[in-house]
Amino acid sequence: MNEEIGSDLRELAQSRIYFGRHSVGRNILSGLGQLAAEHGVDGIHIVDLDSEEHLPDAFLAHSRVGENLDPKSKIDDFAARMRGGLPVKPDVAMMKFCYVDFNPDTNVRELFDYYRSTLDQLSTEFPDVRFLHATVPLMTREIGLKERIKLLLGQTLWGDDSNIKREEFSGLLRQTYDQNRVVEIARVESTNPDGTQEQFTIDGEPHPSLSPAYTTDGGHLNVAGQRQVAAHMVRVLARNSRQND
Repeated sequence: MNEEIGSDLRELAQSRIYFGRHSVGRNILSGLGQLAAEHGVDGIHIVDLDSEEHLPDAFLAHSRVGENLDPKSKIDDFAARMRGGLPVKPDVAMMKFCYVDFNPDTNVRELFDYYRSTLDQLSTEFPDVRFLHATVPLMTREIGLKERIKLLLGQTLWGDDSNIKREEFSGLLRQTYDQNRVVEIARVESTNPDGTQEQFTIDGEPHPSLSPAYTTDGGHLNVAGQRQVAAHMVRVLARNSRQND
């Protein structure tokens, strides 16, 4: 596995990648940097376009896209970056949402249709760019006294309903796009270090949540979480970068 990750990291050092993100995306990039340092790969140029405009021949460029709590603004901003907001056209591009973009009232089908329509158009406009798709980050399930009382009364929890909406969107991504182009943030986050699944059950149906082992605040990734998700993302990015050679 270490050899494979090292090879994938070296592939990224020769690639041109754009990643639209917010704070969890920064967490993942931190994990990627840790892995690169451990494997002696110092040629990956991670460039924050919010503070630097120059790009080398090969790069992993990233920037904030849109505003948290407004997922459509992230789709629009990502599209605008692709259509003229990047100094160099990438070979591989992707954006991700944040866990805060989903709540119990989110119309997942409407949001997904908007995302799919925009990405389909971008794929037509930029046939040489491989667009990847990231599943939605999850949150941990917090069960305190207030939550226990609600459950005893037969009420649902805001956090549970929000995680269900996040996973509903991720499920649509999996159904729609080639699995080789899907970065499985949610599945990695919900897989505990021992390989078991972190999940809760409602009406007999299991739903994933973020493993407590990967976070200190219930949403952002700690060092262990950063490394786990980054290792997966490196594999997907490298595979798609090679296919652009």
